[in-house]
Amino acid sequence: MAYSRWLNSKWYIFWHTSNAKTKEEEELALWYVKSSTEPVFTYEQLLNVNTPQDLRNILGMYIPDDECEEALKWIRVWREEVEEEYKEETE
Repeated sequence: MAYSRWLNSKWYIFWHTSNAKTKEEEELALWYVKSSTEPVFTYEQLLNVNTPQDLRNILGMYIPDDECEEALKWIRVWREEVEEEYKEETE
């Protein structure tokens, strides 16, 4: 599922396909238009990414605050969806 696409964003953010068995192993792709890399992070790695500086640190590059805020919004939505997905499995 794509949360953000190049068409109207500087980001291509989507729930990455994986063989995750736990929520901590679930993966989110965070691709930035000005980067030549296509990083994918686990739920565990993104759990404490809450500020523009946190995002810059994990990506290892400077990104303007407004562009960070867009990505952070989708990271929060994705974490909530992962929580919901695993909550349903344990009920």
